Amino acid sequence: MPTRLSISLLLQVVTSFIVLTLVAGLVIAAGNAFDRLETADRVLATANVSRDLFTAMQAIRVERGLASGALDMEKPVDANMRDLVTSTRAQFETALDGATAKLVNGKFSETGTALEEIRDNRARFSDLLRHAEEAFAFPRNQRPAGLGAKVIAADNKFVDALDGLSERLSSEIVQIDPFIAEMMKMKQLGWVVRDGGGTERLVMGMWIARGEDYSGSTRQRVAELTGRMDGAWKIIQDDVGLKVVPAALRDAVENATRVYFDELRSKRKAIIDALTAGTPLGEAGSEWINLSNHALEPLAAIPSTAFDLTAAHANEQAQIARRYFLFSIALALLAVTFGICAIALVTRHVARPMAKITAAVRAVAAGDLHGAIPFEQRNDEVGDLARALEVLRDNAVAKQRMEAELIRKERLSAVGQLTATVAHELRNPLSSIRNCAYTLREMVGGSAGLERPVARIERSITRCDRIIADLLDFTRMRELQLSSIALDDWLAELLAEQKLPDGIALVRNFAAPGRQLDFDGDRMRQVIVNLIENAAQAMDSQAEADPSSRERRITVSTRASGEFFDIAIEDTGPGMSAEVLAKVFEPLFSTKAFGTGLGLPTVKQIVEQHGGTVTISSEEAKGTSVRIRLPLAVPAAIAA
Repeated sequence: MPTRLSISLLLQVVTSFIVLTLVAGLVIAAGNAFDRLETADRVLATANVSRDLFTAMQAIRVERGLASGALDMEKPVDANMRDLVTSTRAQFETALDGATAKLVNGKFSETGTALEEIRDNRARFSDLLRHAEEAFAFPRNQRPAGLGAKVIAADNKFVDALDGLSERLSSEIVQIDPFIAEMMKMKQLGWVVRDGGGTERLVMGMWIARGEDYSGSTRQRVAELTGRMDGAWKIIQDDVGLKVVPAALRDAVENATRVYFDELRSKRKAIIDALTAGTPLGEAGSEWINLSNHALEPLAAIPSTAFDLTAAHANEQAQIARRYFLFSIALALLAVTFGICAIALVTRHVARPMAKITAAVRAVAAGDLHGAIPFEQRNDEVGDLARALEVLRDNAVAKQRMEAELIRKERLSAVGQLTATVAHELRNPLSSIRNCAYTLREMVGGSAGLERPVARIERSITRCDRIIADLLDFTRMRELQLSSIALDDWLAELLAEQKLPDGIALVRNFAAPGRQLDFDGDRMRQVIVNLIENAAQAMDSQAEADPSSRERRITVSTRASGEFFDIAIEDTGPGMSAEVLAKVFEPLFSTKAFGTGLGLPTVKQIVEQHGGTVTISSEEAKGTSVRIRLPLAVPAAIAA
């Protein structure tokens, strides 16, 4: 047997797949956004660490210049210079402590060796600075020989370690973003220029302070520094000329060009010319120291500006990535919510209804024509399908009813023929018995001893006649004589003619005044009278058995609803058991001592001939309710 593919299940699977695909795509997008956020945060952290390293490197270079310059002084160093050296050292130590803490806490990979090297160089440089500060109290000829050179060498090694770590960190982020790559390039070139300028200032300051000739190795050293600075500066200017750098960095380059390369370089040339000619510098030497200190600040501003721009760009990218990540998460949650709602909607409004209608179709196919058809009130395709199934079911019910009615008529016809024959054969002897009883009554006259037996014979003959008449009437399907009648008025007249036993109240509850109904008045009279008499006889028998029983009441109600008219006859009698209730419409079944068992079957027959239905509900010790539903217009096929 081939495997069945459930459309309901397929619909749910397809919906779930679409939702899961959408959610998976948004989750992937959120993951990418999170990666971008982490990358931006790492760039920002790297920029902050590099800034602290640059600040420390710049302060160390300044410290080098101050310490070496102070050690070259003839006289003991005054308090102001000492304080300046101390404050500068505090500046680089603060910056270096901040960078170290960020490196340790920021989970930067493979920086342990570099940090160890930086700590060793820091300890060595700090130790030499302490020795230098101790030597400041003495004149130059009493200071340890070569201390200034040691300070400079330790400074260079210390700065090289910091610069190496900064370059390593920068190399990890330059591939992330072209803008960051350009800023790191400008930072490094700016540092080359700033470092060269600081070293040039140191060399020139030492020569000026010592009054040495500007020749030989001195001239070569300055030329090398100038060449390195000019080469780096040429690259910076080329990038600025191409307008690939932001305006803030362009302004910093222009300021450094003016202050250092234009103003300071002209001063430096005059000093070099004087040193070459052997001319005493006088105040020009002191002016050089002050000018060079001032001119280094614009050079230092270039890497600092590059760091500022890198940090701002990284922060902006982090904000964008964070917003994108949150937006992606929100969309993913929205997609999950939408998916749950979509699956629930499809399951509740499509899949489950389809399953229920499929079950209803199978039930109808299996012969269950009385089950409810779900969702017939819906105004969509599911409702159309349910209504189509209901039409199919109703047609099958109508066909089944017509077939049953045809079989019933055929059976009643056969029974009617048999009943007519039997009635004819029975009535002849009954007539003879009735004549004999009449003759016997005439012969005995008023004899008290034979009066009662003769009366019993006559009653039995009458009962037999009535049974035969009921059988004949039940087996005959007479054509209805329909007429339009105001049912409430007709019922009122009929109930007024009924004679009920004492103690039984008849309550009228009519709710369809003036409503016309097509029915056979004589046949329907038989129905109402039969039901009223049954109710009265049941309550009368109850009163004889239990005089203290509750109030005896028969209530007749009417109600018009849509295309139907309802008649209800309710009593407060003893009711019936479930076993008796199941057999009340069976011909010849009766619970009465002298009942024929044809009253309720005849009621059902007449009501159904009108195209209506009759239902009975009953509960022992609570009473019985008979409800008749008649169509306002009897179909011609049924009436015939």
